[in-house]
Amino acid sequence: MAGVEDGDLVENQDMFLGLDTKLVGSITEDQVKIKLAMCGFDIFTPYMNNHKTDIAVVKGQKICRLQVKSAVYDRENKRFRAQLRTKDREGRFIGYAAADVDFFVVKCNGLEEYYVVPYEIGNSQHNLNLYPHRLKMRVKGVDFEPYRNAFGLIEKFLVGTQ
Repeated sequence: MAGVEDGDLVENQDMFLGLDTKLVGSITEDQVKIKLAMCGFDIFTPYMNNHKTDIAVVKGQKICRLQVKSAVYDRENKRFRAQLRTKDREGRFIGYAAADVDFFVVKCNGLEEYYVVPYEIGNSQHNLNLYPHRLKMRVKGVDFEPYRNAFGLIEKFLVGTQ
């Protein structure tokens, strides 16, 4: 994503920092729903709050369960960070079960960039460092760039060609 300056990313991030985290989560989920609809997917959302599945995408008899996360801009390290875990009632981080999530969809706050990460990869990593605005300088850990805007992975999952 050429042409994005660090100052712009910081300014965009500051808009989100003043908001309640639940509101940021709701905004992010709505942005992901709009993106999925623009990609031609039929989407459904749970009626009750705090489901492990945020969005269900349906094609024929097949359902794809999505967990949506926001990635915040880390000014110091000049990257986006996302946490692919949730907290239990005592505030401890816990992972998601394969029965609840097929993909994590991570939206970078302030950018029109999404990462569609298969459950197996996201569940094994928990913390994502994303670089949609620049090249990653070190080649260690998982390279998440192949998952950037990879909504075709959901389509493949739904037609059973994954």
